[in-house]
Amino acid sequence: MHRHHSRPPRRKQPPKRRGSSPWNPRAIIVLALVGAVVAKFLMADGVTAVELWGVIQPAFWVGVGYYLAPLRASGQ
Repeated sequence: MHRHHSRPPRRKQPPKRRGSSPWNPRAIIVLALVGAVVAKFLMADGVTAVELWGVIQPAFWVGVGYYLAPLRASGQ
């Protein structure tokens, strides 16, 4: 009859997937490796560091925002 009313799911705190620090070391290592490979590839093309930074900067800030978002949300 009333089986729809099983206890409501507790959703107060999201499960902590990573350790106490929000910085995921594996993600940072992967980003660094990818950045190094991309830099090498572009440098071989004769791209200057300034041009390279111009290409990387938007992705860099997106990554920074991605990492800082949980910090900003939790540290209010």
